[in-house]
Amino acid sequence: MITDQRALRILITGGRAPVALEWCRLLHAAGHKVYVAESFPQPLCRYSNTVRRCYSVPAPRQQPGAFLTELERIVSHEQIDLLLPTCEEIFHIAGGLESLSKHVRVISPTLAQLHRLHHKGAFIERVRAAGLLVPDTVLLENEQQWRQTQLQAWQDGRPIVLKPAYSRFASQVWLPPEGYTGGTGKAELTKDAQRECEMGSSSELELESEAQHRFGLKTEPGSETETETGTEVEVEAGRKSGTKREINPKINPKINPKINPEVKRIHTSSTASPSLNASNSGRWNSYHAPPPATLSRQQPWIAQQFIAGEQLCTYSIVHEGTVVAHATYRCRYRNSRAGASVHFEALERPDTLEWVQTLMSHWNELDNAQQEDEADMRSSDASRRLHRFSGQLSFDLIEQQHTGELYPLECNPRATSGVHLFRPEDGLEQALLYPAELVANGTIIQPQPGRRVMLTLPMLVSGLGRRWSRQQWRQWREALRSAEDAIYRHHDRMPAYGQLRLLWAAWRISRRERISIVEALTHDIEWNGIDAGSERS
Repeated sequence: MITDQRALRILITGGRAPVALEWCRLLHAAGHKVYVAESFPQPLCRYSNTVRRCYSVPAPRQQPGAFLTELERIVSHEQIDLLLPTCEEIFHIAGGLESLSKHVRVISPTLAQLHRLHHKGAFIERVRAAGLLVPDTVLLENEQQWRQTQLQAWQDGRPIVLKPAYSRFASQVWLPPEGYTGGTGKAELTKDAQRECEMGSSSELELESEAQHRFGLKTEPGSETETETGTEVEVEAGRKSGTKREINPKINPKINPKINPEVKRIHTSSTASPSLNASNSGRWNSYHAPPPATLSRQQPWIAQQFIAGEQLCTYSIVHEGTVVAHATYRCRYRNSRAGASVHFEALERPDTLEWVQTLMSHWNELDNAQQEDEADMRSSDASRRLHRFSGQLSFDLIEQQHTGELYPLECNPRATSGVHLFRPEDGLEQALLYPAELVANGTIIQPQPGRRVMLTLPMLVSGLGRRWSRQQWRQWREALRSAEDAIYRHHDRMPAYGQLRLLWAAWRISRRERISIVEALTHDIEWNGIDAGSERS
């Protein structure tokens, strides 16, 4: 029991996000004074009666210096005790962590630690080094690697997923054709999927045009492009078979069939590949996806193995390498086939907690070793504590359907929707404010299993245009009825109406920048490693 508590003045950034609103409410309910700093027009937290004041600040991506300067001014003016980043602005705050930390306690790890988690390839390599199972992953930095990797996977009968090493909300994911039924040796297609691959789509040209417009993709003159999109599901590599199944006869036969020796294989799992399943695959074909115009060493992509099974998400708060709060939750519905989750159900999963604890234990050892090698530091408790991870941490995992083994997909080193699953009486704020006491007591704060929360408006949209069975529709309606709304509260109603103004502001930005509404929501805060080249590991 923590008895030495006082009301703190807390500044939250990322006030556009529902998770930031949840933190405002949790901290306010605990008796603290909450302020918000946000660069997005019409942020959600502005409408909450739990926020004392919402400051407008420069865009961290476009004006990082001015953003940090304004944060320091607000911290000084309001005598802030704690700065809590919630969204991707955390990378920009971490860039000025040394200066900010002189004025306020900041809930953020170092930029180097964030980068190793955010880069999808570097993250998988770190997990592999920790001795945990990982999906086979290849880093793609040029057009030749891109095409050779696709062709090799096709020849091996392996469906693949392609996605940027830096991405969010699965907004740029290329998936195999819809209709994979599984198999032990090679990719297998249903008859309908085979027919779709062989005949193509009547709207192929429209799809290709949309892909080029949205992602800046390019195609070779004279080549034909089939594409598939959908929810972000990793691609499994089956064992190479002696016979090849022709999945897409339109693949350019002029491509050199030999795998490019320059392709960097980040890791290879030592276990046998699980069976295939692509029940959530999408609309564009990753076997013949044209390379992005921006593909480069600075903006790499990855090709990754598919693990058939159920996707699980975790959210944790870590203090000096020790987990002090943790939630595991199921995400059954998304706002589109390749979008963010909108329905969350808390699960009691000791195995996922153990997975995070194991990773953090080895992560600290790897960070300490790297820091000592790089700076020739003397081994001491103080230096080791300095480099232990502290902050918010979220993982996307797959539970393999036949073995129950856990495989990581990616990491979000920030707040995610798992925050919604905690009630005020759970005391999640203690994991931020008094983590050392929780570590001393061996306490891990967790939400009540079975608790369901949703983002109602996106949840309603998730059912539009779906070709579900009658049973699937019943399940969706039951999920809609049984979950609480993450935005609406009877004592704090205005944010529910503020959603409309936020969406209107995002639509205006999307029109001005010629990007999607989802991309517009993070246009001013996203971080793609441009300034972290030296930090790569």
